Amino acid sequence: MARHKGILNEFSGKIGPVVGATWNGIPYMRTRPAPRSGKPLTDAQKEWQEKFAIGMNFINAMGPLVNISYQSGYGKTAKNAALSRLLSQAIGGRYPQLYLDYTQVEIARGELKKAANPAVAFTEDKQLRFTWTDNTGLGNAAATDQAILVAYCPETNYLIYNDNGGLRGDGQGLLDARLLMNVIEGRGYALHTWMSFRDKKGERVADGVWVGEFQI
Repeated sequence: MARHKGILNEFSGKIGPVVGATWNGIPYMRTRPAPRSGKPLTDAQKEWQEKFAIGMNFINAMGPLVNISYQSGYGKTAKNAALSRLLSQAIGGRYPQLYLDYTQVEIARGELKKAANPAVAFTEDKQLRFTWTDNTGLGNAAATDQAILVAYCPETNYLIYNDNGGLRGDGQGLLDARLLMNVIEGRGYALHTWMSFRDKKGERVADGVWVGEFQI
């Protein structure tokens, strides 16, 4: 079980006008130098900056989960790959009314067979019980694959997860949401949930699947 609400621990390379680097072992980000023309930013540039800020906010909330749930590949770090995925498919609306479409967010990305027929409900003691159809034997799905269970509250930017949330063959698993519920219950906040799988060795993961939303 893990929970995180920290800052981004590492980010390297260039995405748009932002550059990630490391100095004396300390990761940092800076904007790329702007042209000296003195011209104000265009609407397209402002839109990109807003999209980037929205994406980074969610990546920050994921914290160490992103290093578990993303197979980087393509020459990118896990964080860069996750951010690129968010920017390309999960930002909705038109500037300046942009938003993160949680139904399109992939909290994991990989080659394993993804979850079939996922569902989630609260237990009496405020845990989240995830269920799914055991699809062991289809493609590369194995009964020993471990579920990754995730819940996120946008209003608090607080994300919790369990990367040992039950075996694929079990068809169910629990995510302890009691700490989060103590903070948000009764406030009318939204809670979004996702799930994925990773193999027994932790080397491969499945694409994340949005499971549902609760109003708390």
